[in-house]
Amino acid sequence: MAPSTYSDALRALLSPLTSDQWVQCDSCEIWRRVPKRIADALGDDEQWFCNLNPYDYFNRCDAPQEIEDDEIDVVLQAQAAAEEYKLAAVERAAAEKAEKAAAAAAAAAREHVSYNMSVTDGNQTRRQFQARSIHWSPYDRVGVVNADP
Repeated sequence: MAPSTYSDALRALLSPLTSDQWVQCDSCEIWRRVPKRIADALGDDEQWFCNLNPYDYFNRCDAPQEIEDDEIDVVLQAQAAAEEYKLAAVERAAAEKAEKAAAAAAAAAREHVSYNMSVTDGNQTRRQFQARSIHWSPYDRVGVVNADP
């Protein structure tokens, strides 16, 4: 279905995208739009009837279906695409957070590298890197064990 052929009712549901869901009346078999919380609360074998719809204009079996079946499919596809986009955004944010954490850990590790200056070969000076552990152990080489027996 091309966007140019959308009904005004469908356009209203797409912009902004509704979070409402669709349930079918067990009496008249017409699809009705209901709040997501109502659709989520329905069990697979639970019956639902138009008179349970909180939207007054569509809470009777003699009321017309709000939009055509193929237009309902368009709304459902748009909702699924929006959900996938949100999920991808959450995954991207988690990956960025992990990258920042890794970068912070690497920066912290670099801070524990000390520069020692030493003279070698006459007047030439060279830098030596000495890594220092940030982990303490009572058996570190200090000549004394710092643990209670």
